[in-house]
Amino acid sequence: MSLREAISRVTSLLKDKKADKYGKCVCGNLDALVYVNLREIDLVQLSLKEEIETINLDVQGWRSVSMLMDRHAVVLQATSTAPPFLQDRLGIISERWPDEEVLFEPKCKKQKEI
Repeated sequence: MSLREAISRVTSLLKDKKADKYGKCVCGNLDALVYVNLREIDLVQLSLKEEIETINLDVQGWRSVSMLMDRHAVVLQATSTAPPFLQDRLGIISERWPDEEVLFEPKCKKQKEI
């Protein structure tokens, strides 16, 4: 899945499920956080090198829109009224746990090895 396809799905779901229901006045005060749970899809494969069109998110009126997937996150859209920490991360794909082999490894096991 490309980043463009992921953004398209998020945009469509936000519009159909929430933006049409609440309208711009309410959405303008909300930060949308969307968890994308698709098997075998990883944001490492996704890239922001190409221009990504977010006009459909802008039109919906959200204060910000962020997407989480597996170990990764990206802020897709953030207005000037969004929290600074979201504005600062706009368009940056973040990876929380670069080494998934130790993601669920108990700390006590590491301590015994020392």
